[in-house]
Amino acid sequence: MAVCRVQRMVLCGLKQDRKKILDILQQMNCFEPAKLMENTVFPKESQERTLSQLEQMKRDAKDSLVILNQHNQEDSGLKAGLCGKITFSPKERKELQANREKLLFVTREIIERQREYEKKQEQLEAIKDKLEAITPWLALSVPMREAKTRYTKVVLGSLPEQWSVERLYEVLQQEDRILCEPVIISQDKQKTYIAFVLFREQEEALKKRFKPLGMLPPAIDCLDYPLKAKEKWEKEYKVIKIRRKELRAEFESYEKYRKALEWFYDDCAARIEKYHLVQELSQSEQTFFLQGYILKNQIEQLRQQLAPYDVVMELNDIKPQEEAPVVLTNNSFSSSFKGVVEAFGLPGYHSLDPTTIMSFFYVFLFGLMLSDAAYGALIVIACGWLLLKYKKMQSSLKQSIQLFFWCGWSTLIWGMLFGGYYGDLITVVSRTFFGTEVEIPALWFVPLNNPMKLLMYSMLFGVIHLFTGLFLKGYELIRKGEIKAAILDVGLWFILLSGLLVLLLPSEIFSSIAGTHFEFPEWLNQLGLYGSIASAAGIFLFAGRHSKNWGVRLALGAYDLYNITGWLSDVLSYSRLLALGLATGVIAQVVNQMGSMLGNSIWGVLLFIIVFIIGHSLNLAINLLGAYVHTNRLQYVEFFGKFYEGGGKVFQPFGYHTKYVHAAGDNGE
Repeated sequence: MAVCRVQRMVLCGLKQDRKKILDILQQMNCFEPAKLMENTVFPKESQERTLSQLEQMKRDAKDSLVILNQHNQEDSGLKAGLCGKITFSPKERKELQANREKLLFVTREIIERQREYEKKQEQLEAIKDKLEAITPWLALSVPMREAKTRYTKVVLGSLPEQWSVERLYEVLQQEDRILCEPVIISQDKQKTYIAFVLFREQEEALKKRFKPLGMLPPAIDCLDYPLKAKEKWEKEYKVIKIRRKELRAEFESYEKYRKALEWFYDDCAARIEKYHLVQELSQSEQTFFLQGYILKNQIEQLRQQLAPYDVVMELNDIKPQEEAPVVLTNNSFSSSFKGVVEAFGLPGYHSLDPTTIMSFFYVFLFGLMLSDAAYGALIVIACGWLLLKYKKMQSSLKQSIQLFFWCGWSTLIWGMLFGGYYGDLITVVSRTFFGTEVEIPALWFVPLNNPMKLLMYSMLFGVIHLFTGLFLKGYELIRKGEIKAAILDVGLWFILLSGLLVLLLPSEIFSSIAGTHFEFPEWLNQLGLYGSIASAAGIFLFAGRHSKNWGVRLALGAYDLYNITGWLSDVLSYSRLLALGLATGVIAQVVNQMGSMLGNSIWGVLLFIIVFIIGHSLNLAINLLGAYVHTNRLQYVEFFGKFYEGGGKVFQPFGYHTKYVHAAGDNGE
């Protein structure tokens, strides 16, 4: 439950050793650079040309991998995350480093092949369009263009709907009669395709006559006879298709370079990061200067790595008011829940890391919401199998699976306490199909039979959760030396809330709701009463103590005291533990009852199996999501709201931030 300590480091080394020193820092992945103050004595070296070249190489590598994915589908998404990153041996890395130029050539070759492939695809689409457009004109026995003599001409066009020759003559014989011979080439439901044979000087009159009727010229234009043009284009189509098939085969042959290209992409990214840092260094003719934050537990190892080189290291502790980058360090159990904290916001460098305490509450509350032993066993088995089978999975995915693994154990235990095994599956199956009723008794109690008891315990767990948050706030203030604030802002609230609980529990209102009655000694009742009054007065007088104006001070105190309603609202929020816990059991029982409707028969067994698989799968999925969402909400809103501020800056070390390949070894320059 701690933020990993860092120190500010300033390093000065010889320029001739710069590459090797930066390589060591990049391999160790423990140093975050920070900008030095601008100065004119030690100027910076521009690396724009090198960076531009590396960026282009990285883009080429990315484009080539995208192209390979288009033609040869590779595992992606969840499967890729489970399989994890590629691992190369030191010998393989050296071979890859020696073949950088070849890999660059391969990327550009793949990109060129893709351009040709796309061009061929466009040509195929164009030919398809031509063939589709010329199909209605295949019966035409003259060329589509230049079909004319010295005095006559053939004009082609299409009219909407179906036309007959007689109807065409009627239009031609209207006023200003046009001498023309219409020939219908083809028809479909939407159009009629016509060839008009007429004197050349009457072409414009024909177009003017039929244009209002919707006549359009052919969608295709060619010099040849339509049938001859079709044969020519079909041959072209076959040739292009063969070439495209050859290109597909070439893409398959490039598949052998996939892993090398993935390494090449990560290699370019690492070199870009290094040259960005080189560009920010202050350098003289013989030396360079570097400053930033280094993990304290890595300092000795760094000293050993830099021992062969002439370097000077100056280390300084982080000042109390300085906000340094944050790295969370936790045990193997709590580290699975680091993502939950990071999603809300990292703690400040000088603040408390809540991950460990939060993780125990998270597992506890999650299991209570899902609370079915069979569902819990399924989650444990599934997550455990994934963790054992895919040992190299990505760290973020591994954290999530580990989180659900531990939550599955909690769900299993709560399910046994509440007697839920796919709801009441064992009872329904034994009664319906075996004529006898078997039941596994709950180790504690059945929530559906006593929901008020679960509600009371949910409120109790909520109070413990909230009081823990308040305690952590007091601990944080004491740790920072703010004893007065700890007493007035935390201690008084502890007394007030504890006193109100002492007064509430023996009351008739609580007894009627909870179905149980508490009796406290009179001295404890009096202590609760006067403690509540005194602490409320203290909050009223001192909550606004930072203001010198007594009017404002008392107003702030009254406003802070009004926050007691917020505490009531927070406690009531834990009723969702009851709601989600009951929902899981009720839906499971409904599924079991639906499955047993046909009784003890072949069709009954078949129906039960189908309903069981579908119903319980949906119930598990829905309530698993609900438990995850609402457990997060109880941490973020109710628990963190009592003490946690966040706002920490994430530690971003100079290192190998790879996408495909496990980082190891020297990338070279």
